Amino acid sequence: MGNGTIYKRGNSWCVGFTMKGRRYRETVGPNKKVAEKVLSLRMTQVLENRYFPPNRALGRMPFNEFAEMYLEREGPLLKSIRTERNRVLAWAREFGNRPLGQITREEIEAWRRERMTTSRPATINRDLSRLRRMFSLAVEWGLLEESPMQGIKFLRENNARTRYLSLEECQRLIASCMAPHIRAMVSVALHSGMRLGEILNLRWYDLDFSSGFILVRDSKNGESRHVPMDATLFALFRAYPHRPSTDLVFSRETLNKPVSSR
Repeated sequence: MGNGTIYKRGNSWCVGFTMKGRRYRETVGPNKKVAEKVLSLRMTQVLENRYFPPNRALGRMPFNEFAEMYLEREGPLLKSIRTERNRVLAWAREFGNRPLGQITREEIEAWRRERMTTSRPATINRDLSRLRRMFSLAVEWGLLEESPMQGIKFLRENNARTRYLSLEECQRLIASCMAPHIRAMVSVALHSGMRLGEILNLRWYDLDFSSGFILVRDSKNGESRHVPMDATLFALFRAYPHRPSTDLVFSRETLNKPVSSR
């Protein structure tokens, strides 16, 4: 049907078509036949020069409604869905139901200045990066004329050399952990260098005892990697309780109900 297409995003069918060199997209709903009829109507309107973009294309869509659309369309593509979803929801709480077109560069910069008193530059930059991506797609989807993120510079991050704990400090840190599951997680972090999110997402089938490696599926750069298990980690995982209700090594049940150490 010319340059018109229908496709599914999450549970909803969408239509896409081009008019005067610009791509328009519209979410229809869960019924594919209705989406086909909407596309047919839009193509006819375009051919007869009777299609006019809805007013919300000029920035009238409420931000929280846009955030829901963003998660529906982009959620499966996010590198770390839990972390990035929380960032999107945090921005939805920040802007609420205000129209996209009313959000200004000045208030985003004011938000940044305020956050600088409580958060690290790297954390602020990650939040701003997600917002920039959201506004870029709002422009691409025809919901906004231009992004208010244009010209906003990210903060300079501290790239100072990391100081490593001494053996004595590591031993004191482990000894200070009263709960067995916390002691186990700290031990994994110290012996593997894995991040907290990677440890919490670790599943039993990611542990290869035959080869002595841990598969980290969702690393910071979006690529999986293998981390070697030393003798301490090998013994720790072998002895750690395996909850039959979940594949997670450190499950919510484990975290909420500490088990006795072995």
